[in-house]
Amino acid sequence: MSITFTQIGNDLRINAEGMEIFCNGRTDTEENQLFAKKQLCFHWMQKRQGEIGFALLNANNNWRDDVYMDNTVSRVEYTIGKTEGQAIVDLLEATWPDEVPNYNSHPDNSVSEFTPSRQPYANNSISWYDFSGEPSASQKSAYSLTYSAYMPWYGLKFDRVTEEVKLKAVVTRDGLLSMYPNALDNITLPETWEMPFFARIHSKDGSVDERVDVYQNCPKELMKEWCEDNSITFPYDETDTSITDNLVCWGIVYNVTTGNIEHVKAYKRTYDT
Repeated sequence: MSITFTQIGNDLRINAEGMEIFCNGRTDTEENQLFAKKQLCFHWMQKRQGEIGFALLNANNNWRDDVYMDNTVSRVEYTIGKTEGQAIVDLLEATWPDEVPNYNSHPDNSVSEFTPSRQPYANNSISWYDFSGEPSASQKSAYSLTYSAYMPWYGLKFDRVTEEVKLKAVVTRDGLLSMYPNALDNITLPETWEMPFFARIHSKDGSVDERVDVYQNCPKELMKEWCEDNSITFPYDETDTSITDNLVCWGIVYNVTTGNIEHVKAYKRTYDT
């Protein structure tokens, strides 16, 4: 389904993915079409967040995310309450028992085992996300983090060959620019993305990977349009409604050094029933 605009009396109507939004007192101009897309994005995000909240209650916080990139599943994330998730936590506790006080600190914590499908990952690794809050003071010190504003979660990346641990700091736009003022100079983000959050991967030697992950919620049609406008590969088979109907987030992997957008990711969530 494509994005369509219709002028009905004094109102502009936008329709995409079965959602219909009326923008009162707006004529069909380029400026008002952008306004309508932003409204569509906002309402889609509200609708999806409500669905997620209801699903979590019925699933006892247990879910899996299939992360699509370049038309394939690049990794699968599990909450720690799932059998698959707890098995990965056991690996973390066995190899890195002192890296964090408690891998089970929050029921939404998620883990995955994955083989490298993009930089900067070089070896088989484990990803662990902590939803109990932002990095601790000791972690900020260990990884030389000086962001001004964090999201209330972060990730750790465990290399199963070298046993090195890296931290993926998840921050607001202002937080990102407080530490890296020029980080977004060479990227044109979708104009409808007004509330994205960002992430960068840090090492304990003080280095930071040159890539920035940009995340947001929006309807598939808006992401599809942006990918086509920028000659970027859409992350999955768009005819697969089982993915589209269960999207929770998009990610853009952007290289601040080259200015290239390296990947687009789509997160499909499946809840326990």
